[in-house]
Amino acid sequence: MAYIETETETTTLFIPVRPMDQGLHQLSATVLQAKLTAGEITSVDLIKSYLRRIERYNSRLNCLLSIRPRTQLFAHATALDAERRARPEALRSKLHGIPIILKDVIVTGPELGMPTTVGSAVFASMTAKRNAPLVDLLQEAGMIILGKSNMTELCGLKSNNIKSGWSTCGGQTKSPYRRRNLREEDQPITAGSSSGSAVAVAAGLAPLSIGTETSAALVYPASLCGIYAYKCGYKTVPLEGVFRVSESYDCVGSIARDPTDIVTLSEIMQRNPRYSISALPKDGHLGQEFRGLAVGVVASTWGVHESLVAEKWGDARVIKEYENAVSKMRGRGGRVVYPVQAPEPDSIKYGRDTLISTSYGEFSDQVKEFIGCFEHAGIEDLKDIIAWNHTHADTALPLPYDTQTELIAAANSKMRPEMLQDIVTRLRHLAGDNGISDIMRRNGDLDIVLSSSECQLVTYAACAGWPCATVPLGNWRKNGQPYGMFALSKNGDEKTLLRFVCAWGKAFDGTQAPDLEMMP
Repeated sequence: MAYIETETETTTLFIPVRPMDQGLHQLSATVLQAKLTAGEITSVDLIKSYLRRIERYNSRLNCLLSIRPRTQLFAHATALDAERRARPEALRSKLHGIPIILKDVIVTGPELGMPTTVGSAVFASMTAKRNAPLVDLLQEAGMIILGKSNMTELCGLKSNNIKSGWSTCGGQTKSPYRRRNLREEDQPITAGSSSGSAVAVAAGLAPLSIGTETSAALVYPASLCGIYAYKCGYKTVPLEGVFRVSESYDCVGSIARDPTDIVTLSEIMQRNPRYSISALPKDGHLGQEFRGLAVGVVASTWGVHESLVAEKWGDARVIKEYENAVSKMRGRGGRVVYPVQAPEPDSIKYGRDTLISTSYGEFSDQVKEFIGCFEHAGIEDLKDIIAWNHTHADTALPLPYDTQTELIAAANSKMRPEMLQDIVTRLRHLAGDNGISDIMRRNGDLDIVLSSSECQLVTYAACAGWPCATVPLGNWRKNGQPYGMFALSKNGDEKTLLRFVCAWGKAFDGTQAPDLEMMP
């Protein structure tokens, strides 16, 4: 019999894990919910199973920064199981009793027993006042906050030499596709500040996770893990208590191995009177496949950095997989335009200003607002954080990442609020009406535009404030790392994009899953 260890206030208990629990990590949240409803498993069983897997593999992956205290986890799961038995017809949501991982940019109050660090020593030293509204929303829906994920420290805006997925608090997040027989320079990578959230789901440490992105930080790491991700539209999810680089671009999104789970979690996160996608017909968006959708696909090398063209996206096998996707969508009723003609995404700039320069201009105010989510600790703004890091350099600035170049650059930004507002408005127009919308019109009134998953199509989504998604496609022959495709919908329509994601899930087998026992 297998066991996991859990703590109470007074002693240590050993909780048996039934043999049936061992395969639960491979199942989607939708399938897990069906098993819960049928009485085949309980939420307590799920917590046991995921904790066992976390204990076994997180030390290799470094994808989780903190786990909720076990006494809390089991008490919460037990209460939700009791609710299910008492009123099976009145569950809180379709994700009642399902565990989830949060990117550690989302504030969790003291009652959940986990710090909110943003990967940094400075925030790790502070105490949050209360849960972010998003956390309360998830718990009201009956979800179990299992833990918080590692990330690129401060969403990448600390220093110009920090690797994606590295933080002071968690070290380097590692891809579950790493292999012992590969040289280090050939190993699969993580990327984007939401790397821990993506790795946790791909490795089966949780069925669902939440991440954030300014541009690509959610969808890119998910694509490198061979799973689905969906960045919700601008300000369609509560952002109070969420660390953001930019007021104008940052969004929250969901990560899952199954597109149905993406839809369900997005519906829960976007429950608000101002904006909701909960009016989607019951399973109607899942059954239509590609029929009736006009899909435009840019060339595999469009918007891709030259370093990735020859070896990867220009490779004959990758192009064949890419073009097979075009054929499959056509065969399932989609009207597909390939290749779509579009200007390179570096055209999204106003004068010398871009998404990056405006994000730096907005960062100081975002940090100050986020600091307000914590009890007073003598830190008021970004300059205080820079000073604190310098004073506590042994812990806050460990080698080789001992600089604060990006924090200093953001603190020294000279952009005034009225200037920022004007530039952001113009970038929205260049990316939206005069950008991707124009591309869609000129290529036959498209509903969806697809690109490779290492393409700057996400820049259009970020500047326009539109949702975007990633869907899995294949595994790179060089090292087995997955790759996929990015998707945008006309005018940022969420229902159309979610319908496309679900149609993709029905048509494509996905990528080869990672074998964690092969990791070095």
